[in-house]
Parts: sequence; structure tokens; C-alpha cells
Amino acid sequence: MIRKFLRLPWRQKLLIPQILVLIYWYKFRVHHRPFSELAPKIGTLGRETPVEASPRNAWVVHELMEAMFRKIRWKDSCLIRALTAKRLLNRMGERCTLYMGVCKREGQAMEAHAWLRCGKLIVTGGESMAGFTVTATFADP
Repeated sequence: MIRKFLRLPWRQKLLIPQILVLIYWYKFRVHHRPFSELAPKIGTLGRETPVEASPRNAWVVHELMEAMFRKIRWKDSCLIRALTAKRLLNRMGERCTLYMGVCKREGQAMEAHAWLRCGKLIVTGGESMAGFTVTATFADP
């Protein structure tokens, strides 16, 4: 793991502490503040950004977050991951859409899920978004 880290370009190495700080920031916000406070800061409700070629920054953030969560085995919520990736990509000048959806499977309680799309790439939450009905979208202006 350390060898892989050392081989990363320096710009990607700088993203790792930012990811960690943002995860804890959003973990606090989501668990200790009402969603109505957070929602206006996420983006414009009911809008989507265009589906176009995925920017390189989106691939970098996707790969870094996937690798980090695979190694660390955190059980953070999909919303916290999506918010973290969205904030990073916004800082890089990329426009994204955060999706929220629900799913009711037979014999189980209703589930909620959040995922983030930048261009054509599902940056976070793509592995389990199948079967969810979109209930809200938040797009960057």
C-alpha cells in the first residue's frame, strides 16, 4: 500500500488528506444538522448536469476514493461519499449531479441510496444504484 502511495503523482497525494477531512466534515454535518440546512449547498434541486465526456479529474477522484475505501473498509454512508467527491470535483472546476433514490425490496424495509455522476462517469455509489428510483437530483449551476 505504501509503495502504491509513493508512486502516485503529487497532485493525487494531496487529494488524500482532503478526502479524509471532507469525510469527517460531512459525517458531522449529516448526523448533527438537519438536511434542510445542507440541501441548498449541494446544488440546484431537480436539475442535472449534461451527460458528456467524463473529465480526467472525475476518474482520478473515483479511483482514489475507491482505493481508499477498499483498503480502509469504512462503513460510511453513500451520501457522505457522494458529498465528499462532489466537493472535491467542484474545487477542481468540474460540474456534477448528486442523485438520491429509494428502493423497496420484498420483505425488507425501504432503502435509500445516493450516487454522484460527473459527465458519463458514476463517481461514487455506482456499484449499488441498480433498482433505485431517483427521488431527487442536485446539480451544479
